[in-house]
Amino acid sequence: MMYKSLRCLQNPRKFAVFKLLCSKGKVTTKDTEALTHLPLGHINDTLRELDELKLAKFEGPSVPLTIDGRKLVREGDMEGSFKCYSLTEHGLMIDSLCKSYDSDKPLANLGGTLDPKRVVESFAKLKKEELAVMLNRFRDMYLLGAVLISIHYQKHESATGDWLSSCLDGRLSKDEVEKFLNEYTGPDGLVVSASAHRNIFERAVIRLAESIAGRTRVRKWISTANYSLRPEGKRIALALSDEFYPSALGVNEQYLRPEKIEADHGILGRAIGERFVLYGAFLGMTVYVWWDLFHRALSDSLGLGVDVIGIILSVFGWTLYMPDRVYLLAARIVYWRRLRREATSKVPP
Repeated sequence: MMYKSLRCLQNPRKFAVFKLLCSKGKVTTKDTEALTHLPLGHINDTLRELDELKLAKFEGPSVPLTIDGRKLVREGDMEGSFKCYSLTEHGLMIDSLCKSYDSDKPLANLGGTLDPKRVVESFAKLKKEELAVMLNRFRDMYLLGAVLISIHYQKHESATGDWLSSCLDGRLSKDEVEKFLNEYTGPDGLVVSASAHRNIFERAVIRLAESIAGRTRVRKWISTANYSLRPEGKRIALALSDEFYPSALGVNEQYLRPEKIEADHGILGRAIGERFVLYGAFLGMTVYVWWDLFHRALSDSLGLGVDVIGIILSVFGWTLYMPDRVYLLAARIVYWRRLRREATSKVPP
């Protein structure tokens, strides 16, 4: 139907009639004759064809709806009654698509055609099963983008099902992630599935957990599959990373490599500099409160109290807050140096 509709509208005169119908919402044949200056016979044929294609709907006889149309009514014109047509939802969708279509970004055209009010109103015309399929397709598109960008921003561009579940903030369980990605694995898919490789420490922890909770229960908790990107999946993930932060797709960035995200958006150097300043200031404050404590007179009880509180806060900061932050700063520096070496090696001698 879409193909037939677009083929019909290739004709300039038919498209002129359709555009008038879109602008007015409802017109009679006499209104169309007055405003397009086309032969009445051609107008009748065009509106009948639009009705067959569900671009327009015949409403019955009516008097002209515009001033121009009423002026054109001649004496004896069937008592001033003419065929009336209204625009359908399908016609409105085609009109929106024609107005906003961008050949360079085909998928972006969906945003201009999907008006929330019209879409929700159309839900009432769908069966429950049809509505469920449509909503699941939209959900799957959103989740697929989130999963691909989550895999892209892992250390080795691979992740297990339970880790991806965490990246999605638990919107899909481990089993649901694996079932979802199974649809996109294979030679022509977007991801590759392989057995998860675990280090000695992880295997020891799993064996300990199995001895306590049982092998069957532990197997339900952990994922046995590891997913990485195929070239097509990587291409899509790179395109998404150029346009969006992972959080825009609902991904929890706590489970991603922050240095890679910052490098892709050109702020890695600034992020390293800001953290050097912040952590340096925290280190300076720590040194100062310890130095001030040992050089303060015992009679200054207020100053001693402030120094003790500062020392307590610094101890908590260095034991609970700073280790992870220092590790992430070191990872950023290592990744920045690696990018510099790669850029240098690509420069021709």
